[in-house]
Amino acid sequence: MRELTGFRFASCESPWGPTMHVTDFGHPVTRDIRQDLFWGSTAPIGPLFHLEDPEARVLGQVFFSVGRCRPGLGVKEFPGWTSVYAAAPDLPAPLLRGLARFAGVHLYSEDGDVLYAGRQLLAVHTTGGGERLLSLPRKAGVVYELFDGTEVARDAREFRVTLPPASTSLWFAGDRGTLSRL
Repeated sequence: MRELTGFRFASCESPWGPTMHVTDFGHPVTRDIRQDLFWGSTAPIGPLFHLEDPEARVLGQVFFSVGRCRPGLGVKEFPGWTSVYAAAPDLPAPLLRGLARFAGVHLYSEDGDVLYAGRQLLAVHTTGGGERLLSLPRKAGVVYELFDGTEVARDAREFRVTLPPASTSLWFAGDRGTLSRL
């Protein structure tokens, strides 16, 4: 594990259902995470590995037995690459968004809806609905809602829409000439 990740680890041999929480809210990966977010598994996992690396920045703790917490979420930077380790499975969407943002990935939305994106198409399915700000990776000549046929924005890098609960929307975001050929 050390050779693969660059972290130094210790382990607990007794299987346990690990639960994680963030303790460092100042890092770009965790700065937008709520204090009451916990994740993990009730299924016993063993051995359970935690960080024992003074050179790593610890972002969170793993509870791995009654009353025992150890560093379980961390980041370690190396020349040309960065390693991230989480001791518990089922990373929640806010943490995955933080990791993606830290890695330089474009995020279309911060709202947690199901989102699919291609070069000129963007689809969002929402359960709760409400106002959304959607960000595009590049300026689009036109943003056009394909299901209802309405133009949403022109010459835009982002646009706002209000989505009904339990709905799916599909937008074309690109050059007007391409839209006329569809």
